Amino acid sequence: MFLFLFSTLLFAWIVKGDILGVPNINDREIAGKLGLIGKFAGISFAKDILQFHSPSNILLHQNDTYLDLTSFIDGNITAACALESTIYLGGQFRVVNQTVNYIVQYNIETNQFQPLNQGLDGPVLSLYCDSTDSILYVGGLFTAPLNTNASLYGGHVAQWYNNTWLPLPWKGLNGPVYTITKNNKQNTILFGGRFNTTLFTNNSNLESDNFDTSQTIPMDSPFTTISDGNGAYSSNPASVVCPSKVSQNASSQSWTLKHGVPGYWEAQFAHPVQPTIFRLSNLPPSKGRGTVSFNILALGSNEYFNLSYFDPATHQVVSCLVDCILLNDTFQDFTVLNPITVSGIRININTWYGKGGGLGYVQIYQSALNTGNSTCQGSSSSRTIITGNWKDIYVYGYYQKVLESKVSASGLSTTNTSIIYQPNIPSYGQYSIYVTTPGCIGSSNCYKRTQVEYLLRLQAGQLTTVYSDQNVFEDSRTLLYSGPVSPTSESFRPTITLRPALNSTVKGEIVIMADTIDFVRNSSAAPFIISILEHNLTLAKNISAVSWKPLNLAYEYQTGLMAPLASIGLNGKVLKIVAHNASKLFVAGEFTSTSVANISLPYVSRYDLQQKTWLPLQRGVNGPVTDLLLISNNTLMLTGFFSCQFTSAERCIKSGGISQWDITSGSWIKMPSLLIGQVKLVHRNESQTLIIGNQLNGETYRADMAIFDSGHLAPNIFDNESQFYPTSITAGVVTQQDSVVIAGHFTNDNVTRILISNNTDWILVDELQGDVYCLAEYRNRLYVGGRFQSNRSVSFAIYDLINNNTNIPIYGIFGGEFLKTGSLSCSTVCMLDPVTLQWNAVVDGITGAVRGMFASKNREIIIFGDIYAHQQSLYIANLKDQISSWAMKADNTFLPGIPVSVIEGVDANTFIVAGSLNDSNAVGFFVGIVSDKMYNSFNNTGLGPSTIINQVLLVPALNASYYYPEGAQNMLLAFGDIDLLNIGHVSAAIYDGNIWLPYLTSTQWDHQPGQIYKMIHKSDFYDSKNLRRNVYTTKYYDIKITFC
Repeated sequence: MFLFLFSTLLFAWIVKGDILGVPNINDREIAGKLGLIGKFAGISFAKDILQFHSPSNILLHQNDTYLDLTSFIDGNITAACALESTIYLGGQFRVVNQTVNYIVQYNIETNQFQPLNQGLDGPVLSLYCDSTDSILYVGGLFTAPLNTNASLYGGHVAQWYNNTWLPLPWKGLNGPVYTITKNNKQNTILFGGRFNTTLFTNNSNLESDNFDTSQTIPMDSPFTTISDGNGAYSSNPASVVCPSKVSQNASSQSWTLKHGVPGYWEAQFAHPVQPTIFRLSNLPPSKGRGTVSFNILALGSNEYFNLSYFDPATHQVVSCLVDCILLNDTFQDFTVLNPITVSGIRININTWYGKGGGLGYVQIYQSALNTGNSTCQGSSSSRTIITGNWKDIYVYGYYQKVLESKVSASGLSTTNTSIIYQPNIPSYGQYSIYVTTPGCIGSSNCYKRTQVEYLLRLQAGQLTTVYSDQNVFEDSRTLLYSGPVSPTSESFRPTITLRPALNSTVKGEIVIMADTIDFVRNSSAAPFIISILEHNLTLAKNISAVSWKPLNLAYEYQTGLMAPLASIGLNGKVLKIVAHNASKLFVAGEFTSTSVANISLPYVSRYDLQQKTWLPLQRGVNGPVTDLLLISNNTLMLTGFFSCQFTSAERCIKSGGISQWDITSGSWIKMPSLLIGQVKLVHRNESQTLIIGNQLNGETYRADMAIFDSGHLAPNIFDNESQFYPTSITAGVVTQQDSVVIAGHFTNDNVTRILISNNTDWILVDELQGDVYCLAEYRNRLYVGGRFQSNRSVSFAIYDLINNNTNIPIYGIFGGEFLKTGSLSCSTVCMLDPVTLQWNAVVDGITGAVRGMFASKNREIIIFGDIYAHQQSLYIANLKDQISSWAMKADNTFLPGIPVSVIEGVDANTFIVAGSLNDSNAVGFFVGIVSDKMYNSFNNTGLGPSTIINQVLLVPALNASYYYPEGAQNMLLAFGDIDLLNIGHVSAAIYDGNIWLPYLTSTQWDHQPGQIYKMIHKSDFYDSKNLRRNVYTTKYYDIKITFC
């Protein structure tokens, strides 16, 4: 099972950074546990200089450590695949150490990036490495490789073979390619994307490759009248349309204008139509003349059609209104952007070359299917089959002719009167089907009309009957059906049969009407990938080996039909499909359920090909899944924009957009390390494992807090206690019984929870509105200080840890910047007897905000912060036993700022101090040593100005190289967010007396460096003369009450 606990081998090719000898903490010299709290999702010991990275594109995981291999890349990686020792990366980048232009190869043996010649002229969206033929297939938004003959490429696809760029046999596609894969059984390569035409211009059957050229408008008499303006005397405008001209490649007929003048070609239709595509070709090159620019006018409304077309020179889609360019190509498709219902169209020829303009071929397409037939497109065209006695009648007010049939009511059971509509549906999709019925007043047959039935065969093996009442006084357009329609093929053709209903209540003669049926493709429901091109490798040079297939369905090779998936697929975009064995598909994307049965499938699902059923992965995830990777036979990796993977019990397991699924057990895999970002490829062999993607961060341990245990870190994760999941932990302490108590924010609001661990579970002690800054434990009582809100009158609390964590009432303490406790005068520092819970004054004469306090080795109370005593500002002060006043240890004359952490040095007169600069014009820190009222800074030249130090500690160590101070057996640790120049951000650093060295790294869920607030340990209390221990409370900055 693949758990990101990778090989512990040391790879010679990657050990280019310095290996750091991180010292171990001497646990035997410490009474109790040491813990780390703060704001992080993962943590690691600093072992290698390559650990300290911003989000990376290539990570290597060795010796339980993530190493960053990327030097510089200026954009995202969208696709990756591997051939032997070479990994290919494609995306939106142009530079990887050098200019590579959207694609690069990485050699895992030499650890080198190399360009693929000069790269491509646009972004890469998909890659497929065919190991059988050693070919790299590339798809995306590009036109062609740079520094090649661009005319050989049609756009959006290319192949890399034997260190050379090559075009595909069919040149290219007219839209982006999002995915490429291989069907090994059929020996074909499948290209999926948003396209509908290949760019192989010699293909005489190319019109079948355009999905939008669905229903042809009949252009022959009596359905259409063709005329022209300024046409040459010997030229017939009807010769360029069907059936006179059987294809756009036939050059025997053409229509030309008179020499040197503009003109027009016009078609008047017998019925109103709504064109969707105009297919035009120019005059043959042999004529030495032709059209340059034109526009198309809608007769009646006199509006110009807003058109778009694909420009093969720029490989861009171009729109035009009054000056559209007609190329000297076989033909061009001009798509109507804003449909207009018309009774006729006029093609105005504005400019020309040679002696004059003209046209070689005209065909117009629409979405509606009427009762006329078109013979232009042969077997793939739409047609109608009319049975019975029908005749054309003109309907007044409707202003057009329709078909009418009269049937005796007594002969309904035996009549064969019907019309069968057979549309040409080029691709599977969601369609809305409308039927148009003229009002009965204009045809003078009201009350003779009756119900009709429509028999819909829109998918193989499925028959639906819909009834409609034609006895309507006004013209009506009725929705017959909305849903999937299978495409036209040799073995299946969608049909709609109109015939009189057998349950008619009209007596005598019955009249039924027949007009147009409109097939409207629902483009808003179109999937992200709307088509798949299958390229046959066996017949690679035969252009007829290219075939089309749509998505959200399965293609059954035995029947040659597209078959919709169960429940008509999914209700959102599908971004990735991975096959596992022969019976399972894993599907990921932006969906949340099936389209019809509404089976809950939050963003990822398994489809059983044998049972034809959709199954969830427990409760799914809470955001889109963009990629799926089979990283072992039974392990599936998900990556995307989600933060939770849900168990069957709907418990959230936190994630940084990467999760792993055990296919065998059907459960989520608990990942011991932290890996966040977007993964495109995991590449492993016997000696190495690489993770490739975008915004990648990794840490050895997935941890919300951590405990030191025998030189290792024992992570603690709150996934099993989802109601306690922390956003940050602000305070903690280790009890005398070695239990850990923490406090922090466990939701995104202002709620603070106090928790205690019983070594297996976290138990809630209390829940507060506000913040907790300090915890201490003495004789099974927990002391809590901070800024409390809500209905509490104090910001100080005591809990009995023996008796169910009961809150112990404290009387006489007032919240706020206190000057007394009850009637006792007490400012800034007060003393509480933990037995009697009575308050005692310490020494008067001090005000201000204390940030911390501790008892020194010689029975002194040391306080530090922004304090004021004896008419002077102090930063560090001490109170000796039996002395009635506070004495200055350091003031603002030589400390550069307010200290946030102070510890004793080698003796009672030496302090190590860290804090923030007091200069309002500068952002920074200070850390150094105070001795005999003098401050000396450490050598901090290796620390960046953004450094934040929250705590300094002397901890016993096992490595003499890092002992500090000299002669001691401790190491000095600084905790926070520490910026080591030329290295990166760390959460803990060691000072060896000369330089700062990295010790711990951590990362937050949002990829930002983590921050350790403090190392927690057992409480220390001051012994007074009567050997009774006392709790000292202090005013913490301007924050009510706390203590240390």
